[in-house]
Amino acid sequence: LVASAAAGVFLLLRQPYGVGDEVRVAGERGIVQEVDLFVTRIEADGEEHVLPNHSVFRDGIVLIRE
Repeated sequence: LVASAAAGVFLLLRQPYGVGDEVRVAGERGIVQEVDLFVTRIEADGEEHVLPNHSVFRDGIVLIRE
């Protein structure tokens, strides 16, 4: 919980991605629906994936610009 909050603060301050951005994280590609202190939610193919911010921070996220 503490790791997710710390990563969430970093992500909220740096804002490497935001709502509406297309991203790929942990092998999933989708549109960011929400970024909060603990989780990032992305939607892909009608499914919503809830990713703890500590895993987003650890594994990295790819911002897709087309």
